[in-house]
Amino acid sequence: MESERFYSCMPCDTPVKNGERKRFQGKMHSLKKNEDGEYECNYCDYISKKSTTMSEHITRKHAAEAGRQVNPFACSYCETRFVSKTALSHHVKNHHEISYTKCPIDGCKHMSKTKQSLCAHVVSKHLLVVTVMRDIGDDMCECMSCFKKMKKHGIAYHASKCNPRSPFFEGSRMCDDAAADNELIVYRGRKLTC
Repeated sequence: MESERFYSCMPCDTPVKNGERKRFQGKMHSLKKNEDGEYECNYCDYISKKSTTMSEHITRKHAAEAGRQVNPFACSYCETRFVSKTALSHHVKNHHEISYTKCPIDGCKHMSKTKQSLCAHVVSKHLLVVTVMRDIGDDMCECMSCFKKMKKHGIAYHASKCNPRSPFFEGSRMCDDAAADNELIVYRGRKLTC
């Protein structure tokens, strides 16, 4: 029978069972609320409304101070270490297991490493940008298909999924709502059926 492994909580030396370490990590000592009900970081001025966001912040920015493992995820190719599985996966996909996807537009030779960059390419090179999005100032844009407002850095990927002329079109909430009501959508002066 295998003996139970215990880990010591670094801030207070309390023994914590291996299987329960993750459940208690960041909760016993690190999270406190201010008078507005927001979580305050014990190590810097960061504030969050969600405990999970605060716990992630502590893991990413203050792991050693909070008694957590620092960069526990190692790349099997180069031994570079990362704070999360997501960061490790991103590293492997972009540095070691690179695969390219060809642009779906006939005659275009563009190749992209990620779906996001391919979607941005299609919007910027193959769709007339003024019919896809509208600048509304303060680093914000509006999608001309569903009229959703968002930061400029995310609009190209959104527009590639939302614009009916895009090869990645998956519909939009507006389109889905109109289809449910058996209505036509007027998009930039033309009628679209869903």
